[in-house]
Amino acid sequence: MTTSNTPEAAAHMLDELQSLRQRTRDELPGSWYSLFVFGVALLLFAALLVAARGAPLNAYWPIAFVVCLGLIARHYRQRVREVGVAKESWPFRLITAAVIVGVYAIGALASGTLQDIGPFLISAAGGLVFAYLARSVVLAAFAVTLAAFTVALGMADVDHTTAILFAVFGAASLAMGFILKLRARE
Repeated sequence: MTTSNTPEAAAHMLDELQSLRQRTRDELPGSWYSLFVFGVALLLFAALLVAARGAPLNAYWPIAFVVCLGLIARHYRQRVREVGVAKESWPFRLITAAVIVGVYAIGALASGTLQDIGPFLISAAGGLVFAYLARSVVLAAFAVTLAAFTVALGMADVDHTTAILFAVFGAASLAMGFILKLRARE
């Protein structure tokens, strides 16, 4: 690297800094694993909804949230140890907590169609905030698409809206997780 005080040297240093910044960002853990884990949980719940035929499944999500969050925390801790680079995680934890509280609150307080689609809209809104924090246009498009699908399905007044939304959110989360994982390898 050159140490002279020329415009070319300054431009070279800025290019190297930008390259280092991009390499560091590439090494930071992405959101693919979170999407994958929650995608599996969502699909499993969709299958249970169909199999249960109206039987209460109240214990599923409290247990699933703890298991999912534990798996995700373990994965990212291990990834940080391997790479040696970490980013501030409190904003992601705060948004996760807000989404969980919001999902339960709207599910408990709303009625009718809003009770069916509200939790999914809260999840999609949380996805938009995650996209902003991760600076990911792909995640933002994913969240907006899921929100639009949720509203369209709610307006269509289809039978089994909740089971369909769990299945679609689960499958979409798995697919997006795989896409992000593949993009991270490039």
